[in-house]
Amino acid sequence: MSNQLVDFELYSNDFVWDMKMHFPIPTVDYFLQRSGIDILQRFDTTTEAQGFLVGVTRTAKNYAFREKLLQDRMAWEYAIAHDEKLIYEVLEYIVEFVKVALVSGDYQKLFETHNTKNRIYIPALENAYNNLTMTSKRIQPTLGGYYNGY
Repeated sequence: MSNQLVDFELYSNDFVWDMKMHFPIPTVDYFLQRSGIDILQRFDTTTEAQGFLVGVTRTAKNYAFREKLLQDRMAWEYAIAHDEKLIYEVLEYIVEFVKVALVSGDYQKLFETHNTKNRIYIPALENAYNNLTMTSKRIQPTLGGYYNGY
């Protein structure tokens, strides 16, 4: 992990860094390139499609961080913002979430799934989740402010 913040503007064709969520949100074009699905056919405007991506990204982030303490979440947000490789790993994870939401036909269907041991289990999402570095690696908290510079 670099101490230097990724220059988000260099990757604006692929993602937008959400300053409130502290997480990358794939663009409509990136989603099309990586999934082959044109979500613009499902929405009236690009703004609506991008809004859908924001909502699903929020759900994907909550799912990924569901068992992490606040300090660990903040450390991972910091790490992702400082590592291009992690950003693209997260984007691929989000693409899988969006695909499940679109295939199910209903955003709420993400939560109406198998429940194993009092835990929501969605096979495609669990597979994507298990491929994230943050599920298998603990990261050291950073010194200073987590959100300095972005």
